[in-house]
Amino acid sequence: MVEENLKAILPSKLWRTTEKLIKYYRGKGYAITQLASVHEHNGYRPHLICTKKYEKIVIEVREKCVIEKPFENFVDKSQAHRVAIKIYFAVPEYIEEEETVISHAQRAKMTSAGIGLLVVKETEIIEDIGTISCNRRFALEPGTTLGKHAKSVEGAINKYNRGNCLDAVRDLCEEAEGATKDLALKAAKKGKLAVTPQQIIDNEFDWAALITGLSMKVWLGAQQTQIIKDTKFRNALNSFRDKRNLSDHHKTAKQLSDLDQQYPEAMLQGIRLLRELIKLNNKVK
Repeated sequence: MVEENLKAILPSKLWRTTEKLIKYYRGKGYAITQLASVHEHNGYRPHLICTKKYEKIVIEVREKCVIEKPFENFVDKSQAHRVAIKIYFAVPEYIEEEETVISHAQRAKMTSAGIGLLVVKETEIIEDIGTISCNRRFALEPGTTLGKHAKSVEGAINKYNRGNCLDAVRDLCEEAEGATKDLALKAAKKGKLAVTPQQIIDNEFDWAALITGLSMKVWLGAQQTQIIKDTKFRNALNSFRDKRNLSDHHKTAKQLSDLDQQYPEAMLQGIRLLRELIKLNNKVK
């Protein structure tokens, strides 16, 4: 049931939506706290806090997805202090027979801020916009420009912060593979490799073969310029290449937890390797 102190600040037309949320999360084994502080450094008291073991979900029940300043400060502080909570707005699908409308601008702002969206329907609750725990949120480190890869990397980070971590890592793998192929193609065009540009264009070599070829002084029995000289960098590229095979299917809770620890490391590794590949490309004259 919705407690009286929460009813006092919620419009009555949102009480039933709030009750549905409470029933839904209790049914999934969460303990529900209403109007309580989440963290000692943050005095804001969200409508609902749903807790199960180490997982904590914060929900604000809203008519509209407007991020007021107090709530924005709450989100910012939670991220700054790396608080282990997921933050959502929850809206009813209909209010007094009128469909709840969420604009594209509101969706973009929520995604940028790290706020997910739950849509409460008559018989189910849908995660319309995914999010990730504040302590796992990823931000791009400053460093060498990412050039033509910048937009794709930004997209991967946004995907990661919406909770699609596995897809985000795979997207970075695709970018790093593309950058490796760009490096090989440029080196081949400059006559520095034992293979022709057309062989690179025709995809005669997979990613692993390109990494190996770029790291050798003799490739396919012919002398060439060694482009990747750093053994640690070559090994890191091969290690990251294997991240494309990560899978969350048929995993135990412990295995999924271990996988969660690999995602941020893989994101960092992928972006750093991408920057190094761009640097190497710029050095090929």
